[in-house]
Amino acid sequence: MWLVLGCLGADAADSTVVKAQYDAITKEYDHNTRRRETAVRAKPDEVVAKIVALAEQHPKDPATEEALLWLQERFSRMKGMEKAGALLASHFPVSKEYADLVAAHHEAQQNYFTETRQAKNGDEQIAAWEKFQGTGKAFVELARKHPRHPAALRSLVFVTQRFHQLVNNELVDMLGRDFIDRPQLAAVCPVLAYSVSSRAEVFLRAVLARSPHREVKGQAALTLGQLLLHEVNLTALSSADAKHLESIYGREAVAQVRARDAAHARAEGEKFLELAAGEYADVEFWSGTVGGRAKAELFELRELAVGKVAPEIEGEDVDGVKFKLSDYRGKVVVIDFWGDW
Repeated sequence: MWLVLGCLGADAADSTVVKAQYDAITKEYDHNTRRRETAVRAKPDEVVAKIVALAEQHPKDPATEEALLWLQERFSRMKGMEKAGALLASHFPVSKEYADLVAAHHEAQQNYFTETRQAKNGDEQIAAWEKFQGTGKAFVELARKHPRHPAALRSLVFVTQRFHQLVNNELVDMLGRDFIDRPQLAAVCPVLAYSVSSRAEVFLRAVLARSPHREVKGQAALTLGQLLLHEVNLTALSSADAKHLESIYGREAVAQVRARDAAHARAEGEKFLELAAGEYADVEFWSGTVGGRAKAELFELRELAVGKVAPEIEGEDVDGVKFKLSDYRGKVVVIDFWGDW
């Protein structure tokens, strides 16, 4: 008995070491990509070679499955990925199904871009989009077939980040039912900020209450604040704008959001933004932090709403003459903000 336990412990330790080796590659690459530090980011072909080499040494390790899928999502069309696909097919067949869908999606995306450029009118562009959207539905179907499987989670995350129109109540419920404790939900939460799914708020509240991961809880707090304030804006939608949303999300979902108590939703939204700005201020959010984003949202809510006194602006006009916005108090002023990237 002691020998068996000892072996299990050694395997667990080995697996932890393998995961750490993968993480050293993947997390550094993602971090440098997110921060746009391309000068220090490894070249994609080098990343593929390193992970495939590790995978060949540890073909059945659970960390290998995750690392190979990470590769597939980023470099499916790159030379050398044939080995990664073969390893998935041999040891992780369900994940190979997901990998095949990712590859098909990337090819369909290129076809969609071509068809959109060649479209002669709006109807042809819409037809191209609807055809491309079918690749997203295939990911949802995989998640239905294999509930609670790691590939199901990746499929749902993939859809939330690329096909916002498919983020419906069923998809949100699958995430909450099967994967509430997973760190990958940090990537899902921000996508729900402008959702009109009636289950989005329920899901985010559950994530904030039950997730064991501080990063995920921080994203959930920020997104809850953004979602509730977005719903405040939806209560004042024009009929034309409401019909447009109904064509995407359905009449019932839009009607539910528009019927909300705007004052209560605003107070709740502000509360969650305060939580994000305080308790989760240092959690990373895109190229900044959850705290920075939450404070910007609170400033806009409190200082830039219609009827508020505009904050001071100082600068130089086209002739180099210094001026302040307050110099024009009492007059009608049009301010045009623009940028060039």
